[in-house]
Amino acid sequence: MENKVTRAKISGARAAVGGLIACLAWPGGWASAGIAVNEYDTQSQGQLSVYYPGTNAGLYAIETTVSSQNRTTKSWLQLAGVGGKPPMAAGSGIASYNNTIWNAPEVFYLTNVNNAVHVEQLWGTTASASDLTAFTGAMAAAAGSSVVGYIDSCAQSDNVFYVGSDQHVHLLRWSPSTGWQTADLTRLSGSVPAAGTALAGHEMAQSEEIFFLGSDQHVHELWQWSGCTGGPLPDGWHSTDVNQASRNGAPNALSGSALTGFFDGEGSQWLDAVFYVDVNHNLQEIYFSNTLAPIGSWENVNLTLMSGAPAVAGNSLASVIVPRLGAAPEAVFFIDARSNVWQLSGVPLFVGNDLSWSATNITLAAGAPAAATSSPLAAADSGILVGCYFDGTNICELGDLQELVYYVDAGGDIHSLGYVPNISRWTTADITRGVAAPKY
Repeated sequence: MENKVTRAKISGARAAVGGLIACLAWPGGWASAGIAVNEYDTQSQGQLSVYYPGTNAGLYAIETTVSSQNRTTKSWLQLAGVGGKPPMAAGSGIASYNNTIWNAPEVFYLTNVNNAVHVEQLWGTTASASDLTAFTGAMAAAAGSSVVGYIDSCAQSDNVFYVGSDQHVHLLRWSPSTGWQTADLTRLSGSVPAAGTALAGHEMAQSEEIFFLGSDQHVHELWQWSGCTGGPLPDGWHSTDVNQASRNGAPNALSGSALTGFFDGEGSQWLDAVFYVDVNHNLQEIYFSNTLAPIGSWENVNLTLMSGAPAVAGNSLASVIVPRLGAAPEAVFFIDARSNVWQLSGVPLFVGNDLSWSATNITLAAGAPAAATSSPLAAADSGILVGCYFDGTNICELGDLQELVYYVDAGGDIHSLGYVPNISRWTTADITRGVAAPKY
């Protein structure tokens, strides 16, 4: 991959957590693939929504009101499978983020149409539905595909990625001038087909990118220039085998490994990272940075060995950049063989040239219940909040609530894990039970 020019850090970095792909079977009888979380700010307050599949193949949202003084989980609603909005396909990925071009939230998921899997969009605060596959004539999705999306602030485009039934990576792209269009990125870039349905992607520096697993058990990247002012013009989609490109030889990925990643940039310094599980169930990072050595080259780090963490057992990963005063720690989450949720936390990227990682069993730290086997994970930052965090038991936790992690327990309840740095404490809440919402 060519060296990339820096784009200033954007508030939309919260939406850069990678595609969640974990297949579960609940007593309700159908497999489902993930949780998505989106924090949407209005002029008066913030709204954090957690999206998940529930009963009768419905898509549900649990909503939390966020202000400078508190965070209160207040209600749930059914978005799809009701009111003429099509139900979710079994194993559907979910993606949600803010369309900053029009200042409105979006949710994307998979639905069944005439024995094919389509990508459905729910748009705006009214969740208006659109079948993007039918509208654009796009390739049908593979069953259980991840769905990943983000806004490109330079290209002024909305970008949604999925794995097609042909095992190619496909793009649904919208801009104010063109509307929705579709493209086969595997064909355009000359890349290898995908193996499985895991994806991760984000806007990075002056480019867009999406990661997937190939049949060679390598992580592959597809990327294109965004056309930022003063930067390179778009010249089509490019492909990179990042395992092969890694200077120190990244190991093969476990078959069916989840993927997650982020872009961490501050001023003229940046790091692009993707995480996966290797054949020994170690968590691996491959990063590309203009600050950390080797500059301008992909580099591999075994985070399990570096942090002393246990092996990764579940097939779910999540990651987030956590804004704090004077720093932006990087966090990656996984589940171990005892169904505990772990956080691996990197020291601030731009403090010195060495990035080290530490491990915390956050299920144990919060006194939270164990995760279900192969529970999905989702993570978000909560912004800088000074005031109270109500953890579901009407206890006011003083301080700045930072990273939030969501998972599913063995009974189908969704739990949140939140860190309060001022008192160095993890808190937990059963958010489905707190508002009497349907189970996962």
